[in-house]
Amino acid sequence: LAFGGLYGWWKDPELPDDHPEKWRWTNTVLTTTASDAWGTCTTDLRSSCRPDMLADWLNPGITDPKDVRGMVAAMPEPHLVPRPVGKTVGNVRNNGPQLVEPVEF
Repeated sequence: LAFGGLYGWWKDPELPDDHPEKWRWTNTVLTTTASDAWGTCTTDLRSSCRPDMLADWLNPGITDPKDVRGMVAAMPEPHLVPRPVGKTVGNVRNNGPQLVEPVEF
């Protein structure tokens, strides 16, 4: 899976110019309003990229806000199927394929 996002570098104004951690890297995953089946699970939906969109999203030369807005507008709704899973998913210490097994409520 690939999701649309943005990243940037900024200088921490509280650190001296020669500090090794002066430059900070920040990032975000783009979200949109959830619709259809996803609206029952979440209020925001991660914007997923089709394989044919990746080259543009990874192109550092695309910086014009108009072009970026066009890329965001072209993001399709994901074709993933939401399903209920057990409470063990909510604990980061748990891991394994059993976590995605559907449960009945």
